[in-house]
Amino acid sequence: MLWKVSLAETPYKKQFPDEPKAISFNVPVVQILNRKEFSCDTIIKKTETKKFKNREKLLSAFFAFPFPLGFIGAHRVLLGTKPWVPIVYVATFGGCFGVLPLIDFFVIAFSKDIEQYENNPHIFMWVK
Repeated sequence: MLWKVSLAETPYKKQFPDEPKAISFNVPVVQILNRKEFSCDTIIKKTETKKFKNREKLLSAFFAFPFPLGFIGAHRVLLGTKPWVPIVYVATFGGCFGVLPLIDFFVIAFSKDIEQYENNPHIFMWVK
């Protein structure tokens, strides 16, 4: 995360060759808070991201319920898996007649963070 602090005021300037000079430094958070240059935008972005993740989790859990969308792997499409995973769900009648989407439903519904299931190419997404 990058912070907006003027370069002239920071004694902790550290430049990175890949970044533009306007934002290429590290400043301790305490230093930023003491100078009252801390922006509320970061707090709002974190809150919005949390709300979005909760909506995505609820929608994924709804899609994972075996009937009607779990059988075709709609929740896996929503979570961004490889295209062949929903084909496996359809070919196995929803992972052995709905057992796989039912397990996915409980895993998604009762997990605190679904980031580990996003873009997961494995058929059994909960197995590491």
